[in-house]
Amino acid sequence: MTVPQWMIGRIRAMSGLTLEQIAKAVNVSRRSVQFWRAGGKINSRHEQELIGMHTTIFDMNGTPEQVHLQSLALMDEMRRTRASRDDDINREKP
Repeated sequence: MTVPQWMIGRIRAMSGLTLEQIAKAVNVSRRSVQFWRAGGKINSRHEQELIGMHTTIFDMNGTPEQVHLQSLALMDEMRRTRASRDDDINREKP
């Protein structure tokens, strides 16, 4: 099992986030997250974002429902942080 495979599984188990939600947080397609989960290669920038996401979610406290809500807030924060970047694939086109 690769590190991204393990992290995606742990993020999902700890937070209840879907693959689609993880993809939006990391700024990739759902298909990319599926590819990584199947053992496909991941670039270092996206791997670092997964590591950061995993670390933050791992440090959250509360019931599973509270952790899920905190994870959704984290996902939104990650998306807002990069919303002004031109490489944001989830950015609405003018």
